[in-house]
Amino acid sequence: MLDVGTGSGVIALSLAARFPNADLHVVDLSADALALARENAEGLGLPDRIHFWQGHLLDPIEGTFDLIVANLPYVAASEAAQLAPEVRHDPPVALYGGAAGDELIRELIAAAPPHLQPGGTLALEIGIHQQDGLSDFLAAKNYHDICSKKDYAGTTRFLFARYG
Repeated sequence: MLDVGTGSGVIALSLAARFPNADLHVVDLSADALALARENAEGLGLPDRIHFWQGHLLDPIEGTFDLIVANLPYVAASEAAQLAPEVRHDPPVALYGGAAGDELIRELIAAAPPHLQPGGTLALEIGIHQQDGLSDFLAAKNYHDICSKKDYAGTTRFLFARYG
């Protein structure tokens, strides 16, 4: 399993706890984020089960995975003023995904196929109102079994798709 844009590592650490035999890799652009993820892994007794990589999206990654998960920045730069004050404390690199907000997600969708095992799954957290455009983009990139899930507030926030 690979967690792209791991941040504090919460997704990878949750996967490690749920799947004790899984081989987990995490990647983040930020050295500070990776240090925090490593610290959190150590606090939970999991650092030996997780491989840490620094770099942009999949650039430092070799090999293939059954599952690639990502909670990448998905907020459009123009939406900054609409964010809750507590969210605005996060580093901008962790929030803003470009002019439309979904540019990094689209970049990952395009780059992921060589890193997915046949039939592997790409799981994405997305911004509000990004479902249709990203679902169409996944289909155009030859993903299949595309489905969405809602968060606890009833808003579509997750996309899942298989490749190969």
